[in-house]
Formats: sequence, structure tokens, C-alpha cells
Amino acid sequence: MASPTEKILVLSDIHFGEGDTMLAVRSEADVEGRARVDGLVEWLGDHGPLKEIVLLGDVWELWTATFTEASLESSYFLSRLSTLPCEQIVFLPGNHDHHLLVQHQMVEQIRAMRDDLHLEVPAHSQRRFEDSHLSRLFPPQVRDRFIVSYPDHFATLGERHIVFHHGHHTALLHEGPSVFSSIPLFFLQRMEEIGLHEVTRSDLEVAGMVLFEFMYSVSLGRRSRAKMNAFWDRFLGMKLRMAAISAFLLRPLQRWLSTTERGTVAQEVGCYGPAVNRILALAEQEHGAPLPCDGYIFGHTHRAGIVRMANAQGKPLILANSGTWLHEPVKKNASSEGTFLLLDPQHIVLYRQGGDLSIRPLDIEFWETESQKSKVTK
Repeated sequence: MASPTEKILVLSDIHFGEGDTMLAVRSEADVEGRARVDGLVEWLGDHGPLKEIVLLGDVWELWTATFTEASLESSYFLSRLSTLPCEQIVFLPGNHDHHLLVQHQMVEQIRAMRDDLHLEVPAHSQRRFEDSHLSRLFPPQVRDRFIVSYPDHFATLGERHIVFHHGHHTALLHEGPSVFSSIPLFFLQRMEEIGLHEVTRSDLEVAGMVLFEFMYSVSLGRRSRAKMNAFWDRFLGMKLRMAAISAFLLRPLQRWLSTTERGTVAQEVGCYGPAVNRILALAEQEHGAPLPCDGYIFGHTHRAGIVRMANAQGKPLILANSGTWLHEPVKKNASSEGTFLLLDPQHIVLYRQGGDLSIRPLDIEFWETESQKSKVTK
């Protein structure tokens, strides 16, 4: 019988610092924000204790806000979250808070220089920071249980092997040209002369950093930050108009494509399957050994869901996206707002906190039994 502590909570894409984040508490008078956070934490307290809390990237919005603004908005949430019994809290930087990873790498280099050591930080290497300056954002009682992991985090639940990644590397291999992938792909293909068929995890990290650090730098200037926010508002407005035209012209086709399974739109998550298999293969190359993976958990897309797929070897793999806590009416993304995942040795469940603060399951997927695994293998 599995231990009741073998549960992992996954929250991603909260975007503290962005105006429409749902878990921000901006002042003592912010009754609505406090009620939402309290409702979530109290519900989780009734469904714990937890083995891990995984904050799966884009927790802080550092492209359109300063870290001071973002951290102030997250203070109440992190304080309440820290009251939940858990063995450790893991943060994986995403693309919007990627600069926090850069800070950790710089601290490593400075310490090495201070001790007359040479330290070259490879862009792709798996790193685990157990003495993170971000621990000061949490109450003292949990600081020694807070770690930063990048680019992946690995956990086991019973006999299940889980890989966590924010999803920005996966998106680069999946999306092709888009507003946030065209610059990294241009850097890879034109500057580094690397095609996607030969790209490595290190290449993805370096190419992404070109854009991520540029966006962070823009956010430091008051004028440039205001202009960037204005540009983003215009861009989203244009997307909304194009989406309305597309919906009108292609409505019959969209109805046919947008089939749902078990309560979530499988198409939104399942289409990342080939990119996930590619990422897992690149990770195996870096580790120099097979990488067992029964479940791959990511965020980034702001589209929650769970699907069952096969990995490159034909073995069953559950692919799950934890959604977002950013209110984005332009994206018509209401079903993925306020969502989170709970994993245990029996299944993965996707939950959503609604506007009335009630929490209900949206989707569930059970792990393969040993008999099912043997049938797939045969």
C-alpha cells in the first residue's frame, strides 16, 4: 500500500507581477486575492500531506515587471503554501523567470573565483541548487527544504518515474516560427548554423537565453517596459481579431478537431508528444544513460490537460500540462485558468478552482498496471 505522503502538487505559470494573475495579494485590503489563496491552501491541506510541491516555472513575471513587484505579489501565497506539510518545495525556472537561473549560475561562478577555482557553467547541464537566495522568499521553517532545479526535475512515486520541465524547450521543438520561437530559431539556424534535426539541449538553452535575457533587460527600463506592455496589448488585440475571423470561417472544421476526452481538450496537450519524445532523447544523451519516464509534466502553454501516449520505444507515457493562474480572456482560456495537478502512485488528477473558489476535478488518468504494460510491450 502506497504511503499517503506520496503525492506531488504541481502549479505553474502563476506570473506574479502580471496584472491579471489570480493568486496575487497586492495589499492588506485585497480580500478577493486572500480568499482565493486561502481556499486553495485549505483544500490542499485536506488532501495532503505532500511529498513535493513543484513550482513549474513562470512563477514570477520578469519580462513586464520588476522582481520587487513580482515578489511582493507572491509573498502571501508563498507564506500560506509553506504551511502545507511537504518534504520539499522545488522551483524550476521557466522562460519568464529564466533570469533567476542566470543569477544562480553567476553565484556559482563568483564563489569559484573567490576560492581560486575555475568553473565553467554549461548551458545544458542538469543543476540542483540547495542553497538558493530565493529561499528568503519563504518562511524560515521551509527554507532548508527549498531547492531550485534546472532544466528538469526528477521524482518517483512508488514505481513511477516522473520528469518535470517548464516546457519552453519542448515548445521550441514543436511550434516552429512564432513570436517567441522565431528569434531562438533564427539564432540557431543562421548564427550557429544548426538545423533542428541536429540540435542539442544545450543549443536550445543558449538560443532561448538570447530572447529570455533580452526580455528581462527590457523590463528594467521604465520607458521600455511601458512600451513593451503596450506592444503586447496590441499584439493580443490583433490575435483576438484574427481568432474571431478564423472562428467564423473555420467553425465547422474547428468543431470537428476540438474533440474532448475525459473533460480536457486532448489536442492541446497531445500535439506536443513528438517534441516531448525528442526532449527525452536529448536528455538521455546528456545523462549518458536511459532515462525512465512514466509521466512527463510541463506547463508553459497555459493549456491544461492530460493525455496518454507512447514514448519512442512504444512504452506508455502520460503527458500532463498543469495550466495557468493567469486570467487571459483574449486567449479564451477559461477552462485552463486556476488549474493544478496532483500526482500519486495510482493516478494523475487535474483540478480547477472556479470563480466561486470551489475546487473540482477536470480530468484523471491512471498509471498503467503491470499487466497493461506487458500487453503494450508484446
